Amino acid sequence: MQKIQDHAHLSKVIESGRGYVLNGHMDRKVLHRATCSFAEIMSPGEYDKFYFGDLSEAVNWCNKKFGTYGWKRCGQCL
Repeated sequence: MQKIQDHAHLSKVIESGRGYVLNGHMDRKVLHRATCSFAEIMSPGEYDKFYFGDLSEAVNWCNKKFGTYGWKRCGQCL
């Protein structure tokens, strides 16, 4: 897991086409594939964003951090 610090870092993740991005809104946490169209319009400075190399890492981290029902997977890309 890596915290995405800025738009340049997010752009590198999206360009790689690998991994997953958690968009950490205050009221909802949504996990997206790096290739998801929603990842392309994210603003790293507005809410915390986290990068995960694979799905199992992302799911385990999210469950530990937010609980099983405190986050969800994107309905469009996952």
